[in-house]
Amino acid sequence: LRFGMHRDSDIRITDNTLDGEGYPRVRIEAPRFMRQPMILRLRIAGTHTAWNAAAALAIGFAFGCGKRKMKQALEALESTGKRLQIRNVRGITILDDSYNANPDSMLVALDLLRHRKVEGARCIVLGDMLELGKTARPEHEAIGAAVAAADIPYVLTYGKHARAISSAVRDVAKVARHFTDKAALCAMLDVLLDEGDTVLVKGSRGMEMEDIVTHLLCNQERTEALV
Repeated sequence: LRFGMHRDSDIRITDNTLDGEGYPRVRIEAPRFMRQPMILRLRIAGTHTAWNAAAALAIGFAFGCGKRKMKQALEALESTGKRLQIRNVRGITILDDSYNANPDSMLVALDLLRHRKVEGARCIVLGDMLELGKTARPEHEAIGAAVAAADIPYVLTYGKHARAISSAVRDVAKVARHFTDKAALCAMLDVLLDEGDTVLVKGSRGMEMEDIVTHLLCNQERTEALV
């Protein structure tokens, strides 16, 4: 069984759009298995979730699962830790995608940040994408070009290779800074972020970008306790 957006796919994605919070509404056709299209409203953010759902349906259909139960299960599924988890604290939205990173997943996360409705400013915090070998520099430069085109006002980077990303946006971003020290980066976030802002945090597993998410959560909770 084949799944995807190609017209010959057995399980075909014919529409895939994000709502204001970044959750997908997916329309899937599978004439071999159901007469009417299935509309899924998924609770895992990002357009890429549609392909995972289509793959799951392909397996389910192959084993004779009922479409109603599969729809219910897919729509009830929520993201696991640090994989595009949407977290809110004192008016600031954190898109926690700190578990890992590669060029494709960077673009998916950036697309989510671009399309999510925000009251304040958008901020992106990116760490190195590791294990890319000789392609490390051009891959980071390509992400930099994509960030520049996305019109993100606050761009902070951390690590060795990610400097190419902040360098690519210096002429278009309101703030573009590279850091080799997480404490300094966190201090900058404390100054930049305000109520209504949305910040995406992402990097490879070895960069331990969850430290930045933990700082944001703890700092905001500490502030709330003092008020």
